[in-house]
Amino acid sequence: MNLDSLSLALSQISYLVDNLTKKNYKSSQQEISHRGSHVFRMADISGIFVENLVIGGNTTEVEEWGEIVNRHGPEADRYLLRCLFSHVDFSGDGKSSGKDFHQTQFLIQECASLITKPNFISTLCYAIDNPLHYQKSLKPSPHLFTQLSKVLKLSKVQEVILGLALLNSSSSDLRVFALQFVKQKLPDLLRSYIDADVSGNQEGGFQDIAIEVLHLLLSHLLFGQKGAFGVGQEQIDAFLKTLCRDFPQERCPVVLAPLLYPEKRDILMDRILSDSGGIVKTTMDSSLADFMQEVGYGFCTSAEECRQIILQFGVREVTASQVARVLGMMARTHSGLTDGISLQSISAPGSGIWSDGKDKTDSAQAHTWNVEIFIDVVKDVNPNLNFKEVTYELDHLGFILRDSKGLQIVVYGIQKGMGIEVFPVDLIYRPWKHAEGQV
Repeated sequence: MNLDSLSLALSQISYLVDNLTKKNYKSSQQEISHRGSHVFRMADISGIFVENLVIGGNTTEVEEWGEIVNRHGPEADRYLLRCLFSHVDFSGDGKSSGKDFHQTQFLIQECASLITKPNFISTLCYAIDNPLHYQKSLKPSPHLFTQLSKVLKLSKVQEVILGLALLNSSSSDLRVFALQFVKQKLPDLLRSYIDADVSGNQEGGFQDIAIEVLHLLLSHLLFGQKGAFGVGQEQIDAFLKTLCRDFPQERCPVVLAPLLYPEKRDILMDRILSDSGGIVKTTMDSSLADFMQEVGYGFCTSAEECRQIILQFGVREVTASQVARVLGMMARTHSGLTDGISLQSISAPGSGIWSDGKDKTDSAQAHTWNVEIFIDVVKDVNPNLNFKEVTYELDHLGFILRDSKGLQIVVYGIQKGMGIEVFPVDLIYRPWKHAEGQV
């Protein structure tokens, strides 16, 4: 399959967003949330992959395109958000009832789910920093964040998280207005939470919000520049005390425990497993690949930096499943990634991605993934890593090879890991659970 498949998918997303109607809205929303049937049928004819893409406006046809985003991963995901942001008029009073009504409702739902994803910040910044040519109401201004809040119907917590995320925008003007917005909203959010009755159900409450959102907020408060958000240490301490009341140590989510109870280093494994349930393995396996894609090609510029970032990310023993998902991600994104998070900003918790303008050279020098460095590092981190098991784990949701370069990356990574051992062809030709990734 060549790269035109992605172009076709993005065109299909744009077409369907353009043509959202009351008639097809529900099915479109359900399918784009990855619950639909396959939109692609791939046939290998003399080594050339052919895609049969249905383009149309009625409900039945729209119902068949949901796997576009799932199949093409973050590129399609962020393009969908870009299209939605570009179709919505943010200059009004927030009471969308015109031609962009269905796009607005769709965008509201997408933003609510995006906020808990690992690539939330980069996806949001990309969508707002790169609107399509017909979008005229997303230009940075002192009133833009107020309009975004009205149109997207943001809660107090979501307003602050939006502002914090856009502190990483590529637009210096937007970053200035984002900081002003956070300074305006954050003190009031903390105050409403601190002063509320224990049994009160105020809008600024945190008991029912996503843990990922609370983790992001806490990270900025604890590790960000002192006083940068208009909140004093006394208010931060009061906020932490109130959070500890609502999240006592014995019931505190694992990801919040190091922030709320830093003196308690010994989190029992059974506590971690019971707190996370059945999603722990999938989340941990895919999070390294997601994080590497966020950082970009600079992640693998040198073995030492690659090792340090992996360890800092919290991985102590890289698993076969993690490596398989990273290789799949590298195959999908071997070209065209925009500048990711700089390596310097990763080593300084709480610092902005665009902190000083000097730290963007790492990823700028790399134009693709250095598979050799990554494999060397993971073998060093986990000398017992079995690359036959890595090959087996290629059979996972989201694995797809779009072109020969992607195939070359996967094969080279496996062979590099196996050394002198014979490539496990039998694991490639066995029946796969996710047959769409098998070539």
